[in-house]
Amino acid sequence: MMPVPKVMLSSCMDISVDIIREIDTKGTEEYRYKMVRHVAEVAFDAMKDAVLLMKNQYNLWDVLEVLREYMRASGINADHRIVGRKNIFVIQHEMGENWSLFTQELLKLIFERLAKVRIESSITANTTVVEVTL
Repeated sequence: MMPVPKVMLSSCMDISVDIIREIDTKGTEEYRYKMVRHVAEVAFDAMKDAVLLMKNQYNLWDVLEVLREYMRASGINADHRIVGRKNIFVIQHEMGENWSLFTQELLKLIFERLAKVRIESSITANTTVVEVTL
C-alpha cells in the first residue's frame, strides 16, 4: 500500500466512468459496474498481502481491522455497530457515488468470500451502509 490522495482516487474513477459514457451511451451502467467490480477484485486480492504483513494471519476479522485502520489513516469516517447478530457498517468517504459503489462491492467480496454470507447494502453519493448477519 501507498498513500494516495482521496481526490486523486475518486477523480480517476470518475474520469474512467466519463470516458465509458462518451464511448457508449447505451450500456454505460453495465460498463460502470464491470469497472467498479474489477477494481474491487483487485483491491480484495491486494488486501490479502497487506493483512498477512500486518496481522500474520488472514481471516474476516483481521481484514476488517486492517480496512478500519486504513480508513482511519485516510481520514475516512467509519462506524461499526452490532445489533443482535446483525453487524452494521457505515462508511462516509466524501469521494462520490462511484466510490460508494466500489466500497459496496469490496465489502460484498469480503463478506461473501471470507464469511460465506450475503450483505444488505445501500449507498448515497458519499456513504455506504452495509448490514450483515454473522
